[in-house]
Amino acid sequence: MVLEVGGGRITLCEVRVEAGPKYGLIVDACADEEVRRSVLDYADHLLSVGKQVEKPTPTERTRLSEKSKVGDRTPSASPEEIPWVPEEMARAIRGLSNLTEAEAAALAATFQNREELSIQILSKMDLLRRRETTLWCPEGDHITKDLEWLQRTFKEINNGRKTGVSLPKRITVVIPGKLFDSADLNIGVIDTRGIEQSSARADIENHFDDAHAVVVLCTKFGEAPDLATMDLIRRAKAMHTDSSLDDRLVLLVLPRNQDALEMKDESRNDYVETVEAGYNAKFLHIQRALQPLGANNIPVKFLNASAFSDVTSFRSFVAEQFSRVRQHYVDRVSDLVKKIEQLVAHRTAETRALAFAEAMKHLRAWTENNRTLASSIRPDKFLVKEIGAIHPRTLWASVRREGDWDHFDYYYQLGYATRQMVTSTAGERVNDLKAIIANLSAIPDYADAREFLRQILEHVDAAVDRLSRQVQLIGQTMYRDPLRSASDYWRDCEGVYGTGRPYRSVVAGDTREWFDENGIVDLHRRLNEEINRGWEGLIKELDKILEAPTAI
Repeated sequence: MVLEVGGGRITLCEVRVEAGPKYGLIVDACADEEVRRSVLDYADHLLSVGKQVEKPTPTERTRLSEKSKVGDRTPSASPEEIPWVPEEMARAIRGLSNLTEAEAAALAATFQNREELSIQILSKMDLLRRRETTLWCPEGDHITKDLEWLQRTFKEINNGRKTGVSLPKRITVVIPGKLFDSADLNIGVIDTRGIEQSSARADIENHFDDAHAVVVLCTKFGEAPDLATMDLIRRAKAMHTDSSLDDRLVLLVLPRNQDALEMKDESRNDYVETVEAGYNAKFLHIQRALQPLGANNIPVKFLNASAFSDVTSFRSFVAEQFSRVRQHYVDRVSDLVKKIEQLVAHRTAETRALAFAEAMKHLRAWTENNRTLASSIRPDKFLVKEIGAIHPRTLWASVRREGDWDHFDYYYQLGYATRQMVTSTAGERVNDLKAIIANLSAIPDYADAREFLRQILEHVDAAVDRLSRQVQLIGQTMYRDPLRSASDYWRDCEGVYGTGRPYRSVVAGDTREWFDENGIVDLHRRLNEEINRGWEGLIKELDKILEAPTAI
């Protein structure tokens, strides 16, 4: 195993694997300011843990007991509101500052002010000397030595122990040759950080919009499909009402050791006898779980990394999936060219022009009734709901960064909510159009216009998809400047953490009030105007297509 793995659900950063001239590592480092913020989080964590460890003296215990008797109910922080950073990040920070866990705790006991403690840690990092970003394996004569170098160097970078390299935001692993057996495709791999608390992250969901990506959702065998996977699928379905994800979404189930043989065969009321039977039993369970999401047709693949047959099968499967996606687009282009030629021929034939004209008349009635889309879209309501559900520690870390944090990004949440609501609202209108087209296609008199009607539907689906992506960007940027500059809001939200008050509820309430202010309400109006402007442009494009054909 070349790349370091652990027992947790997340990794320090995103890792990419690409083909190149030889073995190497390319590091996209975090900006110094982001390193400083992470160190501040770690300093708060160390100081809080230190206070938790301190035991009260017998005299203090007696005094506290007496206080409780007279009704002193001063709230204290709940365990989930103790400042915390992922262990992967804490390990990297200790590595960069050349500290052991015990030494970091001792440093916190000496410097009990968060700023002073963070300065001590940062000074040990010496970030100004950590500017190296590209490392290549020295020329060798044996592949094993190259892989050993790759394994050792990646581990050092991942743990913050590589001299000259800062905290990585992304690591690209370069290896010679192709990763997958494909004659005409060069396939790379992007391994996201994984999911520990919230799956609503831009670094994950952006891949759903990449037409060139096959999205592989990984889950442990016993948990498949786990809640994070289910939530990702649900959110992806909400953003894509068309069939664009059908060829690009895969569920990868990762059994270990004897997981597959621990499945029950209900027909025999006993354990399965073979690994394949265990896979089949788990596959049926997964299908039943995904059915309520309308995702039970997602391909499911099993991969036990220690089984050579599984590895070989998976490598071939990935290449086949990409070939299938590419062939889908090849077929669409060929079909489009053929249909355009047919449509041109049909529109110039007098006997068919009347069928087109009648069909267009019905479609124009739909466009007349759907000139505007919505007037009350409020993405902040979705944000408030997510704030109430996210882990307090994650919310606190985001608040400290004015909402701009990968693990919980206020602005991404606002953009996603805008897209989801527009997709849902437009989807209802398009469903009405689909019903009209289905009814027309079933009438024999409109047989000559059936292909044209199908093309109209594909055009509208694509236009709605483009609109939804545009409004996501609008929703993501429109509130950014006013919200980031709301210093009172951020200060108040940060100050509540660790006081014993229900942190998520308080922040959700403050957020709701902030978005209800008069100045911000005007932003809601502007957002709806932009959405309707985009929708009206879609309708105008359709109007041009639906201009009555001229009979010749």
